[in-house]
Amino acid sequence: MKNILFITNDGSRTGAPILLLNLINWFVEHKSDTYKITLLAVKGGPLINDFKKIIDVKILNHKSDTKFKLLNSVWSKINNRKAKFELKQTKWDLIFSNTIVNGKQIEFLKTASVPVISYIHELEYSISSYLKIGVVQGTLLHSDFFICGSHMVKNNLINNHKIESSKTSVVNSFADLKSNDKNFKISESIKKELSIPANAMVVGMMGKLNWRKGADFFAKTASRLASKNIVFLWVGASNQSLIEMLNYDLEKSNKDIKLKMVPPTPEFSKYFSVIDVFFLSSREDPYPMVFIEAASYGIPILCFENAGGAQEFIDDKVGAVIPYGDIEAAVDKIQYFYDHRELLDTNANYIKAKSITSHDVAVNAPHIVNVIEKLIEN
Repeated sequence: MKNILFITNDGSRTGAPILLLNLINWFVEHKSDTYKITLLAVKGGPLINDFKKIIDVKILNHKSDTKFKLLNSVWSKINNRKAKFELKQTKWDLIFSNTIVNGKQIEFLKTASVPVISYIHELEYSISSYLKIGVVQGTLLHSDFFICGSHMVKNNLINNHKIESSKTSVVNSFADLKSNDKNFKISESIKKELSIPANAMVVGMMGKLNWRKGADFFAKTASRLASKNIVFLWVGASNQSLIEMLNYDLEKSNKDIKLKMVPPTPEFSKYFSVIDVFFLSSREDPYPMVFIEAASYGIPILCFENAGGAQEFIDDKVGAVIPYGDIEAAVDKIQYFYDHRELLDTNANYIKAKSITSHDVAVNAPHIVNVIEKLIEN
């Protein structure tokens, strides 16, 4: 049995850790006779308990519940040293790092006999930011192979970071998908809860509320369509200062703005039942899982050109790729869906099928296994 160490930067309920949880679940279910899996989490988070249910988890920066800061600091350092000692003493057959920011952990654990695969989900804006704090260099220098979340991610590594093309492959982000049907009762309940008119068209987005995700683009588009029976819904809005800033700016320009914000929740998937059009407003988003999950509900997708890998999935039946940062183009396309709402049902089954046949964990995990097997054999 081969001994594999998976590394996650944290246990947050965000795309990369959720993708890794789906992948490890698949390994446990289908490859438990071949591979023994251990997870190293650089930081904790709410998803850690889900990992612990299926595999052994070691956390480097583990926070105690104690209110005494000094005691907490001492306890964390002891735990960190213990985890590092155990990791260093274990004979690993392969290390699989999820995201580009685990460079320091790779540097610490890498030996000549242990191959390292890094699954990269970041594009240049994020990589440049992480380079400044020194968490990327180890990944670029010591990874033997790079699995890329999209062709755009792969091209960026080759063109901007001199990674050899032969050391890369593309495996799009994936989830544990099924053909989801919108639940009318859930939709009705959410609309009532958020004071959304029953007959309103809902344009949705999910993720952290920040500049990279295009929160301002999303809000400006909502402002331009305020006179229509269209409500904009952002799920995952935890940045209170940004929420207040957006609301202040929008109220000055348009008091009739129809923008709803929902804080992060493990039940985020229920909101797909209320979304009619998914507007991926990101300035940069390598291949976010949320648009694939939205597609599994048959929801059409809009994104900006050259903002990430979503455009590699979208065709004329799936949705539209809008010129980068063009708010007027976003307004026009959403208006088109509003005027032709029959299209929301016409292409739904096609969108569902395309999502599932190319982005389910059962489809994409075997591609990752192939890469693992080749590196272990060598």
